[in-house]
Amino acid sequence: MLSFRYLILFSFLMTMGINNSLFSQESEVSSRLGIEEIIVTGTKREIGQQDAAIAISTLTEQQVNNLFASDPRALGALVPNLTLTQQTGFHAIAGGMRGSGKITILLTDDPSLGFVVDEFGLNHVQSQFVEMFDIEQIEVFRGPQGTLFGKNSTAGVVSITSKKAVIDEYSGEFSVTAGQYDWNEGSKNKFKLALNVPVIEGKLAMRVAAIWDKDQGYFTNSKPAGEFPTKSVFNPTGAWAQDRTPLTSVGDGGDIGGRDVMAAKIKFRYESENYHNDLIFEWLKDDSAAPGHVNESNLDDDPTILFPMLGFPGIGMKATNWGGKTWDNPLATGEPGNLNCNGVMAICKGHRVDADGIYFNQTWDFDNYTLKSITGWRSEEQSLASSYTGEAFISLYNATRNTKKEAWQQELRLTSEFEGPFNFTAGAVVAEETFWFSAHQTIGLQWFFGVPDYIHDDYVNDQAHQDRKTTGFYFDFSYDINDDMTFSAGIRQTKDEKYFRKEQGAGAPNALGRAGNHLSTLGIDSSTEEAPRFWVDIPCENRNICLSSNNEWDEMTYRAALDYQWTEEVMVYLSYATGFIGGGTAETCSTPYSCSNPYNPETNESFEIGMKGDFLDNRLRLNIAIFNVEFEDLQRSQVVPLPVAPFQETVLVNSGTSTNRGIEIELNYLVTDNLRLDAQLATQDNKYDEFAWDELPNDGIDKVTDFSGLTLPFSPELSWGIGLTYDQDLSERGSITWNVNANYQDEADTSPGNLPRTQMMDYTLINAHATWRDIQDKYWFTVYGKNLGDEIYRTGANYVGGTWLFTSYGAPMEYGIEAGVRW
Repeated sequence: MLSFRYLILFSFLMTMGINNSLFSQESEVSSRLGIEEIIVTGTKREIGQQDAAIAISTLTEQQVNNLFASDPRALGALVPNLTLTQQTGFHAIAGGMRGSGKITILLTDDPSLGFVVDEFGLNHVQSQFVEMFDIEQIEVFRGPQGTLFGKNSTAGVVSITSKKAVIDEYSGEFSVTAGQYDWNEGSKNKFKLALNVPVIEGKLAMRVAAIWDKDQGYFTNSKPAGEFPTKSVFNPTGAWAQDRTPLTSVGDGGDIGGRDVMAAKIKFRYESENYHNDLIFEWLKDDSAAPGHVNESNLDDDPTILFPMLGFPGIGMKATNWGGKTWDNPLATGEPGNLNCNGVMAICKGHRVDADGIYFNQTWDFDNYTLKSITGWRSEEQSLASSYTGEAFISLYNATRNTKKEAWQQELRLTSEFEGPFNFTAGAVVAEETFWFSAHQTIGLQWFFGVPDYIHDDYVNDQAHQDRKTTGFYFDFSYDINDDMTFSAGIRQTKDEKYFRKEQGAGAPNALGRAGNHLSTLGIDSSTEEAPRFWVDIPCENRNICLSSNNEWDEMTYRAALDYQWTEEVMVYLSYATGFIGGGTAETCSTPYSCSNPYNPETNESFEIGMKGDFLDNRLRLNIAIFNVEFEDLQRSQVVPLPVAPFQETVLVNSGTSTNRGIEIELNYLVTDNLRLDAQLATQDNKYDEFAWDELPNDGIDKVTDFSGLTLPFSPELSWGIGLTYDQDLSERGSITWNVNANYQDEADTSPGNLPRTQMMDYTLINAHATWRDIQDKYWFTVYGKNLGDEIYRTGANYVGGTWLFTSYGAPMEYGIEAGVRW
């Protein structure tokens, strides 16, 4: 670790030493720092960001690269009220924007924040964990976008535009990044390549972009269980029968949670006089390790929680094996080994995702119209094996979520280009999705109560299948009332159809006398990978639940806005918009009642007043938005017990209404020709107006507790970010760009009931980087550091009702170097 630190320090000093006159005089505004007009396309037509009557944050390619991040979670440092984190237990997106956010991995639970990549919608949090590379621009639309984007955009939309092939241009770029996490010396490496090649002069070009992103992770498998295998509440003697169940309760000290992602895109661009198209082929292979988990179960919070009574207290409790103290480092945690690493529950093989996509976007230009066709298809296969417990004991609870899904989308859009005051955009879209989901699990904690050891390697199965078709029609227009005032409005009608099938639970026992939902019912040996990954044909007589349902919802969303060019520098606007999240049935339902009674769509409406201004001859940009958002039929995930302990199910319920109010401020200021200040600040006050919580929503009996007044998940009251960038001209020796930035976020709840130890901790992260470029901007070299204050902070939590609480933590201090060349 010391040698790498010295290399970073030496590189930094060498960068400084290129010119010891840091603040030398410059004759003109740096091309990298100027505040320019930004054109956004997520509004379904090209429009200047400062002319749009909506809160938008736009990030350029360089801003994204300067985050030194692999996925969209880092965007929250630059976008007001964008609160993104990692799903506890998965490489997936959790959180949301403006107080509309969730922490759930369920396939049937639609996110509130829409993600669109090259106009193709990604409707699940696992897919939204996109590898950020070869990006042209990211547009973040805050507030409900139900008119132009449809369902699952009540919080807003993140629209990512990748670079396209350029006609008649031969160019390329290659970069290497090497870094490490400070505390465990976990390495981080990244290789990126992009190549643009002309194919037919004036007509056709090809672009290839690829990335390999690999790191060792910042958790280690080094925490012993607090009490096990000594005596516990359920075993006062401390004598355990091994019967093929190893009593190991401390890991091997290896790294946990590393990433290993390879992704590539091949893009073709064809242009003629009135027509152009972009054809994109996507490939992704993710062999990342299972994420690290932390056991924070605590009897002080819940005197009946099971794990501490089995000898596995959370890190906040004092324990015998920790010298009578609490465990002080959450990044040193536990992960179990495997009875057979080649089996269907191969945690050692991590979270494997394979994805392929084909996208074909066409544009025709006529005299006064533009017609666009957007076609896309994407396929994913996921095998996500984890323990979730934060303990090294072989099996308290292990599970693998295996999913095969396909999505297809077709949109036709007609946009007018009239010279008069009226223009419109109209479109129709059809999207179809299907998934096959199969969960294999071993509830090993039953072993503590005398269930034979076969439960560790004869896995229980439950599964679900869904077909979904969504159709939508929209019309959006603008009308210039006069030279300074414009009125715009739109409407969208959406039809959402779902076929859902669930196979779950134990019916008649199998030939071995075991519960019928074990894989041995089909003679499958779980210690091998012969078990079907995505669907298991266990007969319905061996299951407790085998049912299907068809459901349909129709929703209308609309918007209206009035903007006024108050002065040459200032535009003010007033807007109203609505949105909805689709209804459905949770694939983890486990009773006939919960599997047969779907939850309904969640809806919201937003009022927003805003100002956008460019001052001081375009050296100062100030945007302010004040919003009030009201939600109805809130969707909340809930873990509820089943009649036979320790089993439970995760269901989704509609649980009340809420109101969120806040202010967002964005500032860009070119202080001097070579010094730029960027800042953002956001507040929100998000409380339940009504919160009717039924502890047993799966029994069909209303037994409701009112929790009105609690704070909604992912609603920090205050967050801010600030950054200073200085561009130093070194004449014939090139230039150096210096940047230091910080971002802060208040504590934020992640659970609907504001349970103890489930909050995202407040944090202030300080980052810095310095980049040297040669005078031709062909070569560059960067030294960077992230979380330089080495804050340790909780980022998410999942409470498994009455059994245990597992959490996730953010990355510690990281530093590294990057070198690249472009041609």
